[in-house]
Amino acid sequence: MQVERIVNNLDDPLRDLLSRDVAAVYLIALALSLIFFSKEVALGVMAGGGIGLYSFMSLRKSLERAFSFMLNSGGGPKGYMLVRHYLKLTVVFLLLLLLMKDGRADTLGLVTGLFVVPAAFIYRAVRLYILNFGLIAEERPR
Repeated sequence: MQVERIVNNLDDPLRDLLSRDVAAVYLIALALSLIFFSKEVALGVMAGGGIGLYSFMSLRKSLERAFSFMLNSGGGPKGYMLVRHYLKLTVVFLLLLLLMKDGRADTLGLVTGLFVVPAAFIYRAVRLYILNFGLIAEERPR
């Protein structure tokens, strides 16, 4: 069945590489902001990156629940996914609003922190592109 194959692909090795890359980019961005910028910017990078990291990590759980719903009931998980997605967006919005309104975290630091996950995806995509076209001598991903 198509859904079972999709559920099995959630354990893809690429997902593990992306998780590792996201954590590495987050730690590098946090270290650089602590070294070179004020504590407000560093707090913004830490908070924004933490929010982005949490959203990325919770995506797997949401997908697993949605696909298990599809396997068990045979219907689509549209309502469940929409409600969960909008609740998560609301919580993220309120957290960011609170952090910006409080003034402890710099807005530019928050935006930089939120860019951690896309930056890790871009890094992994460029790396896979280079590996697949043999521009660097390293073992190809399986």
